[in-house]
Amino acid sequence: MMGLNFDNNGLYMGWSDLFSYNSLKEIEASEELPMPKGRKYINLELNKELADIIITKEESDSIINESNNVRKIQNIARLIKRLNKSVDKNTVSIGFEDDSIDGNAFVNNILNKHEQT
Repeated sequence: MMGLNFDNNGLYMGWSDLFSYNSLKEIEASEELPMPKGRKYINLELNKELADIIITKEESDSIINESNNVRKIQNIARLIKRLNKSVDKNTVSIGFEDDSIDGNAFVNNILNKHEQT
């Protein structure tokens, strides 16, 4: 677990906009999110073969289709950790194994929301 941060009212502050305070289990899952690096993710929809990294259909589906928030947060954390381990750049071009334009944009937005916290 990262160091604890509290606001002026003594409320626990997470380090990501994806941090969830809805339940103890969601807080614990949120604590698995890595610290944001300030990266920018660019979705190469039409040129995914040029991407720095490809996000698998399984990874994107585990975020898009997961209804359990705890598992969804854990899946996002797992994906971000893989991206952090695989690519060491401030701007990361990503491609998606799946051709779902809306779903891929959704995952790309989640990644950028986390990084721009």
